[in-house]
Amino acid sequence: MFDVVSGTTLRFASLVAAVVGTSTYVFGILYVSVPAKASATAVAFEGCGRVSENDPYSVERGRLVAECVAGVRRDQARWVLVGLALLALTAAALYLLTPWWIRRRSRLVPIDGPRFSALTAALRDLSAEAGLRTAPEFLLDPAAGSPGGLAFGHLRRHFVRLNAGLIPLRMTQPAVFRAVVLHELAHLRNRDVDMAYATMALWRAFFAVAMVPILIVTLYPAPGRNYLQSLLDPGLRLAALAVVVYLARNAVLRSRELYADARAAKAGAGEGLRAALARMKPAIGWRRRLGVHPDPQARLGILREPLLLLRPRPAELVETGITTMIAVGALNFFAWTGLGTLASHVTASLAALLIAAMLTAVAWRAEISSARAAVMPAALALGGGLLIGDQLTISNSTSSWGVFGSAPAANQLPLPGSVAIGAFSLTSALVAAVVLVLAIAWQAAISSAGAQAWLPRLRSPSTRAAWLTGATVTAIPLAAWFRIWFDSHTVPFLIGRTYHVVAGPGEQIWTGPLWSALSLTYPPLTLFMALPLAIPVLILAWLYPLAARTATVWPAARTGLFAAATFTAVLLAYRAALHMHAAGLAATEGFAVYYSFSVIAAAVVAMAVAAAATTGLAQGQLAAFLSGIACTAAILGSQLLGGCVTAIQLGSSACALSADWGFTWFLLRHILIQGAIAALLLQALTAATTRLRLAPRIAVMAGVLAAFTLGVGATHATAPPASAPPAPTASAPAAPGDPHKALQTAISGLPPSWIPKPPSESSPSTLDNPACQPLYDEAYGKALDARPHDMATAAYTNNGKLALSTFDITIKTFRSPLDDSPFTQADVAVADCPRFRVTTSSGFEVDITAQKGTAPGIGDKSWRADLTLTSTSGGVDTRARHISVLVRTGQTMIVASMVAVNEPLNDAVLLAAISRAVAVL
Repeated sequence: MFDVVSGTTLRFASLVAAVVGTSTYVFGILYVSVPAKASATAVAFEGCGRVSENDPYSVERGRLVAECVAGVRRDQARWVLVGLALLALTAAALYLLTPWWIRRRSRLVPIDGPRFSALTAALRDLSAEAGLRTAPEFLLDPAAGSPGGLAFGHLRRHFVRLNAGLIPLRMTQPAVFRAVVLHELAHLRNRDVDMAYATMALWRAFFAVAMVPILIVTLYPAPGRNYLQSLLDPGLRLAALAVVVYLARNAVLRSRELYADARAAKAGAGEGLRAALARMKPAIGWRRRLGVHPDPQARLGILREPLLLLRPRPAELVETGITTMIAVGALNFFAWTGLGTLASHVTASLAALLIAAMLTAVAWRAEISSARAAVMPAALALGGGLLIGDQLTISNSTSSWGVFGSAPAANQLPLPGSVAIGAFSLTSALVAAVVLVLAIAWQAAISSAGAQAWLPRLRSPSTRAAWLTGATVTAIPLAAWFRIWFDSHTVPFLIGRTYHVVAGPGEQIWTGPLWSALSLTYPPLTLFMALPLAIPVLILAWLYPLAARTATVWPAARTGLFAAATFTAVLLAYRAALHMHAAGLAATEGFAVYYSFSVIAAAVVAMAVAAAATTGLAQGQLAAFLSGIACTAAILGSQLLGGCVTAIQLGSSACALSADWGFTWFLLRHILIQGAIAALLLQALTAATTRLRLAPRIAVMAGVLAAFTLGVGATHATAPPASAPPAPTASAPAAPGDPHKALQTAISGLPPSWIPKPPSESSPSTLDNPACQPLYDEAYGKALDARPHDMATAAYTNNGKLALSTFDITIKTFRSPLDDSPFTQADVAVADCPRFRVTTSSGFEVDITAQKGTAPGIGDKSWRADLTLTSTSGGVDTRARHISVLVRTGQTMIVASMVAVNEPLNDAVLLAAISRAVAVL
């Protein structure tokens, strides 16, 4: 039988976490309940908040705000620490005084002397049977008539109280007497007596020192504070936190009884315990599962199958997740006070270590109890508990609710098409929840793989050193990811959406087939890939279980290298096809970007297939890693070889053995990290199916998938370009057209996915160069509006949820002929404003560069400007392209524009709509 960390210990740790986190929240509220402290805090945060008005998520401004409020934060932290110290001292005093109080209240009598000689000898023998090196002090309760007992004490001095009603059973029912005594001695052998009385002392101190004062403050708020608001916030959250602490307390006390039953049964007291439990009344209602004592039927079940104690229980993991996140909130409060913006690094590292230790313990306990299938449900339950705890943590307030976002984030890059209630995004919350739960599931899977690999190799019954090592090693990648999640999970535009790679100022990208998928980026993943040690960190996770099964290394390596060989063959064929049929396109700088992303995607596919074709999680990750390394080498090698071998040459590269280390690192980061994630997902999808084992099957799958990714690109790259729609013949200016009919015709041909853009309130913006206002507002020929005219206007959007494009068109038909003044004003606007900055009313800054484009040649006269918009918020770069087109046909002026945010701009839609309008006019 292996010795593994007990559930009582884990539950006690959860209780401590819940008490510390909740008490930190309570003492923080009590701090601002003092009028002088509240006034100083309000003044400090109001003044310091102006530092972050432009961009609340800027790292630099976050640092400045942290420095600005450091004085108030430190004072509040000292207040909270004094409160925690007072709570700890109260708990320690209660813990130390409890044994004295029990002896005094019940007037217990020592069991020693000649009259108890036979009983003393029997108790000494039972102590030896229980595995105790030193027998405790046995005491008699003369007034207790029930046949029971109680183990109590503290530190190294422990006692066992025997009721007077139990003593006669030694002669009349020796099995029951023996079972009761061994059960109490089992508490001492399990070392849970100290935890039990520390639990009760901690609960009583928490109630007296934290809950009573906050209850008074909540029910009797300070003058000027709304009473209902005081009850709802923080009243409801405090009530929920108190319930969590209470349930955590009960979980500790229930768990210790079950472990004592199992220990006593192992010593031969099973029959007597069954007889004693048969006399007990079953618990009623909620106490059956959540009370202090476990239900008798549950205790009988443990006697029948002791290994049930080791099986993970989802309900308990939910509670553990809640208490862990509550503690994380408290930890982040103190870390922020001392470390400012570095707080999340410390908090995430410690939180990840706690989560990894919990999941590793769960995996080892499940492996020992042959309940491997219970690991993943337990991990999902833990993830759910973390999300619930995220709503209770002290980091939240009335304007910030964890994964649901916050009021400041509501004005930052709003999510088109997402479901939101006020400032809180439900869509972003769902994405953030899924991302966290997937990370927890990955941690559980790797912990389970470690338990499966290392448990058969252990020579000692103790598993603690092995699972602690596993928890420490695998916590490193979890800490890196959890920090990014923790920093971004309250910001919907970071956690809740993806973006696209777009061309920068003066750049061109060939947006061929699948580009929308190839160019996808996800901010948390981008931040993770930017970590200098991201790749070694990922290797650590699967290296731990693999180290126990070195015999499986070569088959996994062979699979990965075979997949990479297939990828190499497809890659060379891809380059050869491009050279033969699309040499001109392949030589352009815009196609080089498309080529790089397409071969990265193909390499990621090869890694995923290699992993799915390998048995075992760690072995699959090794196969994927080696495949990724070899695929990267193949990409770089094909580029070097392309300069020397004409058949696979792209562009005019020279035949020279030189390496671009920046590009090499770019390939490694994107291929190995994205490939590892894709491998995990494909391994999960194929877990219930027959594993691919044969190298030919690997070659076929890798070849088909990689060839599809590269082949589609090659096919479209070598196809003749589609002809542009013919421009309609300019209409004679003899009679003005109908702008409404022209507008309906223009929008009738829009793609089905485009819908009318909902009306929105326009907020004033500030330009650093006021002369650029006509260009920004597209107010060319504003003076013409004084003439009599008819106007029709429309605005449409592609309703993108991951990225967004909008299309606006305004058609004005005048009663008199038009001149070229609007075109002159447009030329002047672009020439005078090649670069300017716009600051929105919410403080969002956008840098704009403008240049005159090629006129589309529609109507009597046309003009075009190309603008590039860039901004940075929260460390994430956002880019957009904006084209503005001005067309005159007869006595009608058309102003149309299209904006594409983080996706390619399809100007063909715009030009086709204008052409349809001109044809009608």
